[in-house]
Order: sequence, then structure tokens, then C-alpha cells
Amino acid sequence: MTQTLIAHEHLEMTKGLSTDDEPDIWHKSLGGELEVWVALGLPSEEVVRQSCGKASKVIVYSYGGRTAEMW
Repeated sequence: MTQTLIAHEHLEMTKGLSTDDEPDIWHKSLGGELEVWVALGLPSEEVVRQSCGKASKVIVYSYGGRTAEMW
């Protein structure tokens, strides 16, 4: 299992917990480009595909017992 931890002064919580249009946490460049998309939990395959098209890097921190192990 690979663990990726990130820290950056421009990481921001978003309204992503209540919508699939935004990540749960993101990092935008000073120019406004979406650089890092962080999803928490078990996002659908569709959400992961869409996020890959919107951000330079996508990170998923999964949780949820046995279901999360499949990730």
C-alpha cells in the first residue's frame, strides 16, 4: 500500500463533501489552475475520471472498511 501525504499553504477545503463538481480539498495555482484534486472516501469511477481531466494530479484517500480495500 502506497501512502501519499501532501501539505501546501494553498490547500483549501471546498464544498466537495456535498457535491461531485468539486474535490473535497484542492490546490490551485496562483493563476487559478487546478493543480491537485483530493477526494475523500469512495468516489465513483465517473468522478475520478472527471477529476483527472480537471486537475494535474488526483489523490484519493479511501476509507470504509472492506469496500475501501478494493481501491
